[in-house]
Amino acid sequence: MPLTAADKKELDIGSFTLGERAGEAQTIIHALADVVFIVTVLCFATDPQAVVNEAFRVLRSGGRLVLGEFERYSLSALIRRVRGLLGSTTWRDAHFFAPRDLRTLLQQAGFTDTITAAAVFYPPVQHVLARGAMERLGRCWCPWAGAFLVVRGRRGVRGTCSRRTSETSINSA
Repeated sequence: MPLTAADKKELDIGSFTLGERAGEAQTIIHALADVVFIVTVLCFATDPQAVVNEAFRVLRSGGRLVLGEFERYSLSALIRRVRGLLGSTTWRDAHFFAPRDLRTLLQQAGFTDTITAAAVFYPPVQHVLARGAMERLGRCWCPWAGAFLVVRGRRGVRGTCSRRTSETSINSA
């Protein structure tokens, strides 16, 4: 649901403004934002690279992109794929990404210093105690295998050309 003018005014906190934009439409002034958050958008985008390129375009030099998506090989993504096969219009055409895919999208757009982290290690269960135990075990034993990926990239400061990348768990990020 689009934000109303009153909603946008209410959410304006100093230099931080929250708003909605169509990722594939170029509607924001070039190099305006310090941070762009894209969470579970690329899995529905017809052209994910165009969305990431647009984020790069609107970020100021040194600005950061924080991206969150379901991990391609996770149980959560599998459940959503099955729902799509069974007729869910929400998940029918969704595309899920591996960590390497997301880093490649950012690097092709020109982002540097990319960091990948995994989160949500429990299977989609209802019992809260099981979730807590599974989350602790997952973070400890296989920090790369979370159901949700977070990737951060920085728009290079003019005059630098750092291409550093790394992978980590959400706990150490």
